[in-house]
Amino acid sequence: MNPEDNVLSMLAFASTQATWTAASTLVKGCGIPFPTVQDYLRGRYWHEYGYDYFGQVAEHFRFEYKIRRRGRTQYLSAVSRGYG
Repeated sequence: MNPEDNVLSMLAFASTQATWTAASTLVKGCGIPFPTVQDYLRGRYWHEYGYDYFGQVAEHFRFEYKIRRRGRTQYLSAVSRGYG
């Protein structure tokens, strides 16, 4: 999958959960390798490529999201505001 598809998959999956979604749960639910999920949640793609994948995809598909870190675990929370 390309980066935009990965981000959309993570946002869509997280939006179906009732609470914060851990990186390991995103791996299982989206089929994206763990290091890749961690890189997205840590903002590596923003810094390395100068393109905010999360922000651009979230805005286009009308998701609101937050990324948090607790200890060594990254979490994603997303809400879909509907596409259109």
